Amino acid sequence: MIALALLLATQAAPADTDAPLIEDVAAAASNPDAAPVITVMMSDRGSGVGTALVHFRPPGGEWQKADLKGGTSGLFIARLPDGAQRTGFEYWIEASDIAGNGPTRIASPDRPIVVEKATEPTMVRVERQRAAAAAAPVHIHPAWLMLSLGVGVAAGAGAGAFGLDIGNVQSRIDREQPTGARAAELEQARTIDVAAAATLGVVAVAGLGTGVVLVVLSSLE
Repeated sequence: MIALALLLATQAAPADTDAPLIEDVAAAASNPDAAPVITVMMSDRGSGVGTALVHFRPPGGEWQKADLKGGTSGLFIARLPDGAQRTGFEYWIEASDIAGNGPTRIASPDRPIVVEKATEPTMVRVERQRAAAAAAPVHIHPAWLMLSLGVGVAAGAGAGAFGLDIGNVQSRIDREQPTGARAAELEQARTIDVAAAATLGVVAVAGLGTGVVLVVLSSLE
């Protein structure tokens, strides 16, 4: 009977043969004063994403790599060394699942994604436009007010959702008392959720605060 049960279990759970699926890739590197951040949306229907790396280099330089760290939502993030945004850089992505399937790649060493450097003329132009806007009379379109308030409310809801997920992860930790790799996985998920909740909380405060300021300025026009 035990042998039959094991046979049925094996037949009911086919081996994982599918590599991870990379759905979207983006690079935030337009601010000369902020280190570049690579974000990747990926998933794996079988054993789960195991190893995920971003390979990067400055123009003409040697390839380096950074781990893409992810959470339960499928969002993986890697922060590159500060300074890469000022030189520009090239990068490509690869990921394998826990079962060893892959790697799945976006771009390649021979055909990488190219990110242009954040240039000083761009900063000067932004400052000039900002100074001109400050000197001009304030005319606030209602759409900006609604957008600010909408962003604040949406970010607040997102922060609340991540807050609930933090509670769920903590409950699983308390209930399962995991060790080893499982404990590390749950702790990483909780860390990602805490960071996301904090970030969205800041965005919510900023959005609602901006909306209030715009309401006041509109009343003064």
